[in-house]
Formats: sequence, C-alpha cells, structure tokens
Amino acid sequence: MYFDSKAYAWQAVKEMMRVARKAIFIGELPVTSHREEHLLFLPEDFAGWKISEGCYDPYRKERFNAALTLL
Repeated sequence: MYFDSKAYAWQAVKEMMRVARKAIFIGELPVTSHREEHLLFLPEDFAGWKISEGCYDPYRKERFNAALTLL
C-alpha cells in the first residue's frame, strides 16, 4: 500500500520468494482506502496464492491475506 508502484511491489514479492524457505504471508491487504495515494491490490492480483479474509474487521470484507507455499 505504501510502495511507489505495483511493479516495485511485485519486485519486492519476487525478492521474498527468492529468500523465503517455505512460505510467504502478506496480511491485511486493504482493498479500499480513504487516501488516493495508497496502492491497492485485489485478491485476483495474487493468482495461485491462497487467499483468506483479513482479521482486522472480517465482517466488512475490506481486507484480505495472501499466502504462498514455496515447497
């Protein structure tokens, strides 16, 4: 949400994939924001990842988690 671009964010994710041993978990990704400059993702952006509801406020469905097993 605070990266300059989605391209840079995915570059960071690729580095996580390179150094992680078993899995990557990115939690509490918001799908909406009150600030225009926030970089937002949707669950569809994480094709092949396991998507689950966020824990912050699961009834509002405004956040999600993405997990990828590397084994």
